[in-house]
Amino acid sequence: MQGLQAMGRQVEAAPDGQVLLTDPDARSIATRGKGTGLVGDTVQAAVDAEHHLIVAHALTNVGSDRAQLAPMGLLAQAATGCTTLTVLADQGYLSGEPVLTCEGTGVLPCVPKTLTSGHAKRGLFTGQDFVYDAEQAPYTCPAGPHLTKGAARSDRRTEDDATDHYRNLTACLRCALQPRCTPTETRRVKRWVHEGVLDAMQARLDRMPDAMKIRRQTVEHPFGTLKAWMGATHFQTRTLAKVRTEMSLQVLAYTMKRMIQIVGVGPLMAAIRTRGPPVRAAALRRLCLQTLDELRSQTASVGNRHSAEQIQRTAQRSKAAVQRLPGDRRWNIDDREGPKPLTSGGSSKGKPAEAEMALC
Repeated sequence: MQGLQAMGRQVEAAPDGQVLLTDPDARSIATRGKGTGLVGDTVQAAVDAEHHLIVAHALTNVGSDRAQLAPMGLLAQAATGCTTLTVLADQGYLSGEPVLTCEGTGVLPCVPKTLTSGHAKRGLFTGQDFVYDAEQAPYTCPAGPHLTKGAARSDRRTEDDATDHYRNLTACLRCALQPRCTPTETRRVKRWVHEGVLDAMQARLDRMPDAMKIRRQTVEHPFGTLKAWMGATHFQTRTLAKVRTEMSLQVLAYTMKRMIQIVGVGPLMAAIRTRGPPVRAAALRRLCLQTLDELRSQTASVGNRHSAEQIQRTAQRSKAAVQRLPGDRRWNIDDREGPKPLTSGGSSKGKPAEAEMALC
């Protein structure tokens, strides 16, 4: 009982109210099923829509995708060097602030809006039934009268509230459609002050009717392949740093095999030799050996003995292969790291000006 009480105090002291004994970095992740959940880490990936290559990836312990749109979009833009990048994502990535962050960077997000209101189920008019026109009248209700901006109640408006409220008190009181509009006396329509960026995003989606179909067939290809490789248990290591290393190795293997399928071994090796700053093979060998030794030392945290032995054998074979690298050959490594937002002024020489990515 004392142990349970001590654990209870530990949970209460945790910033997010979560304490995990098997992996201190893992967190509860929301799933689609009602009342269900999953404890683990989430992998974010930006996949090229043409060749299905993973151009950028990240591993986090945040249980929601809503804040990942801008970081992953900018990371993919930095990796590709494109000045204009169309990013397709599902409804889980929809949030106003990340879309606003992408404004002016050349990253063009395309995320479908979600209907969070229950008015449609109750047979009432939804926000889409109110026509917005910034030049003429802000909003026109289904009955015809115009709505004007009104002051929000002081007890409901917070200091950082960026929402405007529109209404027409006189028209609502004598409107014949009031029973189909609101159960109260008046109807208020809320609009975010930066709603224009969401309207522009919706306009892009309207011009791309197959956007979500393209997203599904793009991101599910590499994720399905990686899950088949990794097996039912997926990650074998624990803590964010180790899992990130494991995921990076998986992405590297997928990228190399995918490139071999696309261009072949010879052109791929030629491209590697001519791209990025040169690095001596001796330095590359030391880096590989250090990484493999770290991977082998991580097997102590693997609970499954068979998985630990498999990692040991893989590390030994890879270490032997690295030791056979010639000492005088110069290798090329692209050492760019981190998101580097680009302006939309023009493309770099030899870099594509536009590209299309899908997030998952």
